Amino acid sequence: MRVDSSIGMGKSVSAKGLEKAWHACLAKALRPVEGVLLAKEEARSLAESLLNQELETAGSVEGEASLTAHCLRLVTQSSKEFVAEDRLNSSDEERYRDPADKRYERNLSLPRLQRKGVDGGFLDVEWSELLPLLKPFGYRELQKKGVLNQDAEDVYSETFTELTREGKTKAAPIMRLTVFEEVIPLFVRMIQFRRLDWLRSRNAKKNQPNTQESIEELASEERGGQQFTDTRETSIGSDQPLSFDAIYYQCQEQLSSFEWHLVFSLYVAQRATMGELIEEERTLSHMGLTRKDSPSTRRRRLNEHLDEALTKLRENLEI
Repeated sequence: MRVDSSIGMGKSVSAKGLEKAWHACLAKALRPVEGVLLAKEEARSLAESLLNQELETAGSVEGEASLTAHCLRLVTQSSKEFVAEDRLNSSDEERYRDPADKRYERNLSLPRLQRKGVDGGFLDVEWSELLPLLKPFGYRELQKKGVLNQDAEDVYSETFTELTREGKTKAAPIMRLTVFEEVIPLFVRMIQFRRLDWLRSRNAKKNQPNTQESIEELASEERGGQQFTDTRETSIGSDQPLSFDAIYYQCQEQLSSFEWHLVFSLYVAQRATMGELIEEERTLSHMGLTRKDSPSTRRRRLNEHLDEALTKLRENLEI
C-alpha cells in the first residue's frame, strides 16, 4: 500500500483504522458490484489514488466509520465508471465481467438500454432481450411471498415498465445506472417494493367483510385475513447482505457519531471487544461514566447504547 497517512484525515484516524479503510477500498475496487471483477493492479491503482486524494481534501470526515463509508462510496462509483468507459471504448460488454457469475448468459448493452428515441421513449431492441433476462429474478422474489400465476405476471410487467418511468424531478431508474450488472439488483429491489404493495392491497381487501367468494376460499387461502408480518429483505438482487457503506448512507442521520463508533468498532472493523470498549476513556465519557464505576455498570450501559443503535438500524433497514 502506498497511501500517505501523514496528511488530512490521517490525523483523526489511527494507522490501524487507515489500514482497514485501505483494504475495504481495495476489495470494493476489485468488485464494485456483484458480477464485476477488475484486475488486482487496476483495482489497486484506483483505490490508492482515491484514498490519497481523500486524505488530502476531505479533512472534515472524522472517524473510522465515516472514513470507510465515505471512501467506499467513492471508490465504488470510480470503479464502475472505469469499467463503463472501458466497455464503451472497446465495444465489449463482457469486459470485467466476473467469469464465476453464472446467473445469466451475457451482459446486455447498458448504453443501448439508456438510449432514447426522437419521441423520448426507450425503443432499442435490447429491451426485448432484457425482458426475459430479468424474469427468473423477478419471479423468484414474487414466489417467496406466494405471488403466482397471473398475479405474478401483472406485478412483473408493472415493475418492468417502471424501469423507464421518469419522475417529476428524477430520471428513469435505468438512467441512474453505470454498468449493466446494476440492473438486476435495481430490478429486484423495485419488485420487492411492488410486491409489498400488492400484498398489502390484497390483505386489505381480505380484511373487508364479504370480499371472499366463499367460506371454502376463505378457509383454504393461506393466512387469510391476517396481516403479513415478514416483509423485510436482507439482500438487493442477490444472496449477499447489504454492504457497510450502503447501510451507513441509508442510516447516516439516524445514529450519533458515538453510536457509529460502537457499531463500527465491534461489528465492522472488529478492532475491539466489549471488555476493551468499556476501558476506553472516550467510550466512558460518552456514557457519563468513569473507571471508578463497576465493570458490570459500564457493560450494562454499553449494552443499552448498542441496543439502541442496532434498533435504529433495524427499523431504518426494514422494507
